[in-house]
Amino acid sequence: MTPVAVGLAQFAFVGLKAFQQRSVIHNTRWAVLPTSLTMAFFEVFVYASVAKAYLTGGWVAAAWVAVAMGVGGGLGCLSAMAIHDKLLAKEF
Repeated sequence: MTPVAVGLAQFAFVGLKAFQQRSVIHNTRWAVLPTSLTMAFFEVFVYASVAKAYLTGGWVAAAWVAVAMGVGGGLGCLSAMAIHDKLLAKEF
């Protein structure tokens, strides 16, 4: 997989993880299970992609995937925090 695909998947995975955490904190129970199920698919994709990058391209390829994961994860978390506040702030 390309670092871009992994970055986008990590964006989604970490974004969902942050959304889930905020749902737990704010007791939004209905959102927890669907969020967890969706997270699982992105998590498997990301970790399989890291393994494939390392096995086919070595440490250099894995390092680029790690950079993509870091950027995608950070942006995903920030986005999820903003989305959660906009969508569910009325429930507090």
